[in-house]
Amino acid sequence: ISLNNLSGKWEKSNFVCNGIISEYKNDPLLNLSIKGFATEASLKEVFTEIKGSDIHFDNSMSFASNIKGTEDNMSVALVLNTTKSSVKYSTWFTKPLDYPLFMDGVLNIKRPSDRSLKRLTIDRLNIRFGSASVDVKGDVYKGKAAFSVKTNDMSMDDVDSIIPYFKREFKSAGTVSTQLSMVYDLKDGTRDIDGEVKIKDAQFETGVLPKMVSKADIFAKVSGSSVNAVINSFETGRTKLSGKIYMPDIARHDLNFTIAAQYLDVDDLYPLQEKRKFIPTGSGSITVKNGRFLNLDIESFRADVLMGKEGITLKPMTF
Repeated sequence: ISLNNLSGKWEKSNFVCNGIISEYKNDPLLNLSIKGFATEASLKEVFTEIKGSDIHFDNSMSFASNIKGTEDNMSVALVLNTTKSSVKYSTWFTKPLDYPLFMDGVLNIKRPSDRSLKRLTIDRLNIRFGSASVDVKGDVYKGKAAFSVKTNDMSMDDVDSIIPYFKREFKSAGTVSTQLSMVYDLKDGTRDIDGEVKIKDAQFETGVLPKMVSKADIFAKVSGSSVNAVINSFETGRTKLSGKIYMPDIARHDLNFTIAAQYLDVDDLYPLQEKRKFIPTGSGSITVKNGRFLNLDIESFRADVLMGKEGITLKPMTF
């Protein structure tokens, strides 16, 4: 069967198809080129692995695809242009309307001997936005998704265009590099992440701290549900500090820390500009060479810190 400009509509999606279907009486072999515009509902019907996910977009997105193979062994080359739609994934990712973001990848869909199952393999997926490029590989099978994500020296100004924790109206500087692998359970939503994130010479504004952050140099190691971060430098307002932070379980927001500050002004860090849904708890120590606290100038300050839901306790405290 030869298809020549076969056009159609599915809900609010539409497409044009060209190509050939061979052996259509037995095991159809597809060689098709399909272009059009797809809505969220249509994509989640085609790729059922993301049907119950937190991925959402409001308008249709243009796509172009080449499909080759049989129902049991199929390759899909896909290009997706999300510019004319806002895209959101949980609380981690928010792309605004009219911001260009493109996806270009090759997917393989296979059915093993148990035909009730389907295996989706992402051989290659490249995500481009601004000057940034993100490479993704992965596998979705038996209710679990395993992905690897890699970026090299991505501009912080590109990052704050899609990550809601940074203010888009402020032009950020510096770079961020990531190399992460993640296993995500599609049924209960649990996830394990391993890898590292490097932030170098960064300058940005966040909705949490009252003042701009500059000269941020941070290395974070993620393992399972824990995070181990080394802060080589971090400045905001007059505050200059470094230290280490360890979170045994990200979900619990419980942390241990050691902070050393050349200068610390509490007004640079508090009050927080946005109320968070969680209150961090834990313990640690802080030393300050010089600083300002409760309108008092302090020198050689040291304290053990205990953070609870009721408040923060400094004991013992010397200065």
